[in-house]
Amino acid sequence: MSRARKVAKPAAKAGDARGARAQADAGALLQMIARGGRWAAYQNQDLGSTRAGHLQFLRVGPECSHAEAPPAFPSDTENGMGWRYRHVGFVNLETGLVEGGIE
Repeated sequence: MSRARKVAKPAAKAGDARGARAQADAGALLQMIARGGRWAAYQNQDLGSTRAGHLQFLRVGPECSHAEAPPAFPSDTENGMGWRYRHVGFVNLETGLVEGGIE
């Protein structure tokens, strides 16, 4: 008679948007808090990429290079690489969670 083992699903790593809710990792969040402002979150949408689901962040506002969050970041380049990271929301600096969506 064999015993069934419970296998836990691996938890999504901080900064990995494949989990139920995307969240900035602790190091990135501390930097965002120290710098202040509003931070847009961008997720790698390239399903063929080894970094699919990866998050990166851009500070936006009147005193920044971008007053509003662009739909993709980095912006399109001569190589056309800017399409992978798409705007998915804004970082809540109290919780680290990515919330909202494109406004």
